[in-house]
Amino acid sequence: MLTEPVKQLIAYIVVELIYYGVAIVVMWLVIKLIHKVYVNKKENISGKELILLFATLLTVMVGYFTFNFLSNVYVEDTGNYVWNVHPGYTFLRVIYQIVSFAAILIAVIIYQRIKEKQREENMNLLLAEQIENTKQHISEVEKLYGDIRALKHDMGNHISVLENLFMKNETEELEKYMAELKSAWSESVAEIKTGNPVTDVILTQKQKEAEEKGIDFRCKFMYPTDTGINAFDVSVILNNAITNAFEGVNGCKNPYVSVSAYRKKNAYMLELTNCVCKSVEIDDETGVPETTKKDKGSHGFGLANIRKVAQKYYGDIDISQDENSFTLTVMLMVE
Repeated sequence: MLTEPVKQLIAYIVVELIYYGVAIVVMWLVIKLIHKVYVNKKENISGKELILLFATLLTVMVGYFTFNFLSNVYVEDTGNYVWNVHPGYTFLRVIYQIVSFAAILIAVIIYQRIKEKQREENMNLLLAEQIENTKQHISEVEKLYGDIRALKHDMGNHISVLENLFMKNETEELEKYMAELKSAWSESVAEIKTGNPVTDVILTQKQKEAEEKGIDFRCKFMYPTDTGINAFDVSVILNNAITNAFEGVNGCKNPYVSVSAYRKKNAYMLELTNCVCKSVEIDDETGVPETTKKDKGSHGFGLANIRKVAQKYYGDIDISQDENSFTLTVMLMVE
């Protein structure tokens, strides 16, 4: 339509700028949408999963190059652009591009759901393992109570033996017998008293584990006995949180882990603080720390299970940190 070369050049530049401007905007929207759909982007991906995702993309690329090949052949054979002779070609190509993008998006969504299902299965496996651990804790509590009852039942006999040894002035045997009795008593009584036998056993075991690892374990935890909170749910929180804390103090000069709990009106708050050597990276989408293990798809479920328990009681978790410490706060709403 334009005969002057300068005007043709200006028109060409304007059209190209509009074309590439629209293309950049569309590409940005496409990437933004895929980025939003694909949540677990930081998880490791296997070779088979990579092939699955690339299969759809490869099909799209084959179609794209086929369209270009046919249009180039048409120009060479006829000297005209196919879209000038057949306007429907452009419409067909647009439809193909839309369908191609939809196919890629659907493939990403399906893959994301598969990964979510795998993640949920892993969480359920971890939860099942924690149930078994809790059963073991309960059996240990039963054993502890059985030992206490046995000691109480035999206390009269013990007193009688001690009295006889004292009367006969057998000091050495008396001291030996008292040491054995004291040892039996200490093994039958949990070192930490929380108001619940299950959490007593869990925290006592964690304290012994901390001593073995050289970690200063500080406990001011009290179980909410006057609420409907289940001891199993609290044990899930304690086991996961303390295990994560023990891993978090690695490399610290004076490692410590602090566990506390308090009631604030209708909220029961559990706080766990540990020292850190460097700040923990928080995932912007999930709001929880990223796992430092290489196999990200098989780890990082501890905080997810803690949040799941908190949400069961209409609560949630909160994470705060500074240069030297990391604090996890779990809120459970009670009646």
